[in-house]
Amino acid sequence: MNNLRKIFDDMSGISLEKDKQHWKIITGDEFFIDFIHVHKIMLVPPSDIRNEQILNYFALGNLLPHESWEYLDPYKERYSSAAIDILMEMDQNAFVAHNHMKCIDISDIILNYFDFLNEPALIYKVKSLYILKNSTKAVAEYNKFRLHYNESISKPFHLTFDDILKIPLPLGRY
Repeated sequence: MNNLRKIFDDMSGISLEKDKQHWKIITGDEFFIDFIHVHKIMLVPPSDIRNEQILNYFALGNLLPHESWEYLDPYKERYSSAAIDILMEMDQNAFVAHNHMKCIDISDIILNYFDFLNEPALIYKVKSLYILKNSTKAVAEYNKFRLHYNESISKPFHLTFDDILKIPLPLGRY
């Protein structure tokens, strides 16, 4: 603990203190912890400013993706689950608002960082690409997803490309 305290002494806005039998990390306003900042943003009601801020954080990926300490798992799972819920709502809203480029970006964040087998994100992405007259890329994205699905689940993906195009949107709870 003395080594940790020495490290904190070299930093401004953070210290290590003992309170009875427990050690506490005390931070001041000048000390920035992105996880706490993101958590605060996630609690704010949706707005354009909040959505842009949160998209910037979620575009960085999942929480501590290369760390596999068991005690972190509940935090990582809650963060990922909350991120997917927020992003799916934003994806649906972007699609309904005919902001298909934003819809594609949001779907990419979900599929690349949080859940590469997220079917609703695939559906929004494929339909957005198709609406934007980029059917070649839509088919390529569908095929990439289908391949990942087949490798992960060991059975064929249950929707064809044409099935996806026929699904009425917005999806609501898929």
